[in-house]
Amino acid sequence: MGKKGDDSLTDIVIDALTGIDQGISVFDKDMRLLLWNRRMLELLDLPDDLLYRGYPLINLLRFNASRGEYGEGDVETLVANRMQAIRHFEAHRYQRRRPNGVVIEISGRPLPSGGFVSTFTDVSERSLREEELERRVAERTARIEENEKRFRDFAEAASEWFWEMDAALRFTFISKRYFDLSGVEPKDVIGRTRLEFARQRLMGDEAEKWAAHISDLESHRPFREFDYAIAKPDGGKLHIRISGVPVFDRDLNFAGYRGSGTDVTREKTLAEEILRQAKTDPLTGFANRRAFYEVASLESERAARYSRPMVAMMIDLDHFKRINDNYGHDGGDLALKQFAEICKSLIRKNDLMGRIGGEEFALLLPETDMDGALEAARKLRQQISQAVVKHGNLRFFFTISIGIAELKSDLDDMMKRADLALYEAKAQGRNRECVAAS
Repeated sequence: MGKKGDDSLTDIVIDALTGIDQGISVFDKDMRLLLWNRRMLELLDLPDDLLYRGYPLINLLRFNASRGEYGEGDVETLVANRMQAIRHFEAHRYQRRRPNGVVIEISGRPLPSGGFVSTFTDVSERSLREEELERRVAERTARIEENEKRFRDFAEAASEWFWEMDAALRFTFISKRYFDLSGVEPKDVIGRTRLEFARQRLMGDEAEKWAAHISDLESHRPFREFDYAIAKPDGGKLHIRISGVPVFDRDLNFAGYRGSGTDVTREKTLAEEILRQAKTDPLTGFANRRAFYEVASLESERAARYSRPMVAMMIDLDHFKRINDNYGHDGGDLALKQFAEICKSLIRKNDLMGRIGGEEFALLLPETDMDGALEAARKLRQQISQAVVKHGNLRFFFTISIGIAELKSDLDDMMKRADLALYEAKAQGRNRECVAAS
């Protein structure tokens, strides 16, 4: 290479640097070239006879700027900007892509005596690998984002909704369908567990069922078709059916749950209505015989267990056959409906009324002693006797007879004694109440 001056030590250093793979240059404090090696010339594509000892840095910058090494722009402006940066020289490392596509990593550091040393390394292959890796990562990220968008689109369009939980069983995602149906806001659900959110909105006593569900979650077991109902903000009722599977990470650590939910309100409402109709007398709206005895059995067992008072009444519409004979079955139905309406206006929420036969009814009065039962019976009988049944242009009255018995041992015994007391009321002339013998 061309060089001026005769410094044997510098020649030795240059010769030693000739065989290494990195380009090297050293400039003194006056920004003049002290030494360089052939690899620098090769990497920067510099003519062999361009450089010499004492070569001004500004000339090298001007040479590079004039052939587009620093991009487009006025040559002198580009040179001035670089000289200003060099005068405030600090250690640095950066990559520069040359016009021929070669990527050079340039590393520089200041020298204690002033000036600086720079190294030049061809990192084109590494840069290509990094760019290829970045491209693949970008493509993979784009595919993931597209898949997520596709999932979100499906979730928004589906009649069901989808949900995710983290390892602490807190909701991290619920699709829009759920919020449209429930009327609740995402902020009320996201970040909370299902039970935390649902506890204030649960409808019905389902503690045992919820305990089993929570046990599944805490044991990280999959579950299917767990049903529950919540109250909606508008006062309505939403029946929900959910299924879910546990999710584990690559190390098999529990990471949460994913699942789906669906609105089964129509199904549940229909089922409840069918059940209600199966247990309800359609004419009066009271429990039918089977439903009455199912509930009465539970209530009487509870009363006996806790030594609480309970009374039963057997009630019969007096001369009902005569009503049917004189006014037809329509007239008889009107009498039964009027009887039911008056009973509903007088009995308490916890009382149980059932139609046992054609014109025979049973009334169960929990938490009631005989004095209270007699008062209730008299009031009911008096209001019935004063009520007028309107059947077209016809008007008629009817009365009732009532047999009353306290709970002594069990339901069957109480109902039999109340029935005997009813027959006694009829035998005494009807339109009266009789108490069963102790």
